[in-house]
Amino acid sequence: MQMAESVFYKGERFRIQTSGRYYQSGRKDAAERLLHRCVWRDERGPIPKGMVVHHKDNNWRNNDISNLELWESGKHSSEHMLELHRLRPGFGSAGLKKGQESAKKWHGSKAGLQWHKEHGENTWVGRKRQRVVCFGCGKRVWSFFKRVRNFCSESCRQKILFRTYFTDARNCAWCKKPFMANRHRTTECCSRLCSNRKRVAK
Repeated sequence: MQMAESVFYKGERFRIQTSGRYYQSGRKDAAERLLHRCVWRDERGPIPKGMVVHHKDNNWRNNDISNLELWESGKHSSEHMLELHRLRPGFGSAGLKKGQESAKKWHGSKAGLQWHKEHGENTWVGRKRQRVVCFGCGKRVWSFFKRVRNFCSESCRQKILFRTYFTDARNCAWCKKPFMANRHRTTECCSRLCSNRKRVAK
């Protein structure tokens, strides 16, 4: 029977994980079982919450401290997944598509619709109106929602939307006057009148 690959660190044997990656201590009571994390902890100190130890050259067998660095957990997972997709084009796409289709089917089923109905009703249980500040003018108003943009009127909401999206300076394609347009749209004219004139002139 072939022995699993292993290395020794400070007199302790670290074997390959059952997943086939990373060296892991056989002591289940150890404060830290993964070799690269042990090396970092011994050389640089505790690993902050939300951070992971990353191998710079992506070779998990190279656990020299010079090859290790701290990465934010979410970024680390994302980068490794992108690398996996680069090495194996289409990886997971079939399963993802199948899962999306199954989820779509369930959410539209009788059980799914019933779940959404109950979930929606439960979100209102115990909810009370409270005083909040209008995001547009600063006026105090009543609202059921505290952590969202609240407005005292549609007028205030539209003013904020205008300042948020109408940030692209353009010249009218008909009268040549400058105007502000929604940065997400291909608006060419400053008004409906100019737009109609331009269309008729074609």
